[in-house]
Amino acid sequence: MPAVTCPTCDSDDIDALGKNAAGDLQLKCEACGGEWTRTPNRPCPSCHSIDVAHTEQAGYVCRTCRHEWRDIAIAVAPPPPVKAAARPRTPRSASGTPTRVAAQSGAARHIDDVWAAIVANEGATFTVRQGQAFTYQVAGDLLIPSTTNWEIPRSEVHEALRRMPVAGPAALKDLQAAAFLYAIVTDPRIVPAWR
Repeated sequence: MPAVTCPTCDSDDIDALGKNAAGDLQLKCEACGGEWTRTPNRPCPSCHSIDVAHTEQAGYVCRTCRHEWRDIAIAVAPPPPVKAAARPRTPRSASGTPTRVAAQSGAARHIDDVWAAIVANEGATFTVRQGQAFTYQVAGDLLIPSTTNWEIPRSEVHEALRRMPVAGPAALKDLQAAAFLYAIVTDPRIVPAWR
């Protein structure tokens, strides 16, 4: 059974016309000419299946594992401000002048190199842990996997790098499209940019 059929004639000959201002997909049936909008499905955060239905009560329900969840906003909230008392003191040399300190530590300090590697591999095939192959597009500061409706902001990639290394995508489950994000940042084509 196709994922989307025309509500008028049940044809699966559907064209996507784009998104409206609310973010809904605009669809057109080539068989009867009918047009309608549809809320895009999000992959299941539990099993990563894209066989998801939108419901009024739960928000979304996965047809594969029956997990229910509410949609989350795509926008990423800025990190909370650092309290003045929690800031580390600026290291000083023996003469008392401040010394330069890297603003970030670990893999996160390489976000520019990683983003360049991600851009360089746009269109290449990657694989999530469950074996599903996908490609992605880069649009400005967004990473858009081909097999999902998620748009992963560069800030989410940065946060994933901050946590590296992790054992698997479950450690990134609070980030958007964690399975896809994990597959990209741990791929041998991307890893050298942050190791």
